[in-house]
Amino acid sequence: MEFISFEEIVGVYNGDPTIIDSTIESIYKFKALDPESDGQSNVNGWQKELHHNKDFYPLREVILNNFGDYLKRHEITEPIDFEITKFFCNVNPPGASNTMHYHQVGEFSGAFWLKAEEDSGNLFIMNPYPNSFINTITKTSKRMGFANQVIEPKPNLGVFFNSNLVHFVDVNRSSSDRISVAFHIRLHNYGY
Repeated sequence: MEFISFEEIVGVYNGDPTIIDSTIESIYKFKALDPESDGQSNVNGWQKELHHNKDFYPLREVILNNFGDYLKRHEITEPIDFEITKFFCNVNPPGASNTMHYHQVGEFSGAFWLKAEEDSGNLFIMNPYPNSFINTITKTSKRMGFANQVIEPKPNLGVFFNSNLVHFVDVNRSSSDRISVAFHIRLHNYGY
């Protein structure tokens, strides 16, 4: 018997701890200048597009370098280039969360946490395959459940996943802000 399957790969990586404090400082300065949240998926927090602000170039570089390693797991043989097409931050104080959603911009998405205390809200990435049993159970432990993968945020931790995967971030139950950036990455094939 031969078995074939589709596979969704979630990549988890560590970044560069030397850029965390300066990036957090830049986000708080940016928030003070533009306190109106863009909303999108953020509930009771602040979410804003970072555009191409040079203060965030070191973080973008960390993300793109790690994405190259993640892409190797997909065993793509054609020459591929990639770029971040959307780059935004979330400042989620206690009680804030991100609603269930998926992305339509780019082939891959991800998050990178700059500040996250214990109980600041896990990322849940839902199983993409319809099944009445597995989609009715959301396991909240740090391990995979039938219906989801659970990533516990930590400072200097990042994650990549397919943009079509439905995901959400639980309520921040800690006593301080959870700060993260989120992004979409688009692939370009050199031959086309």
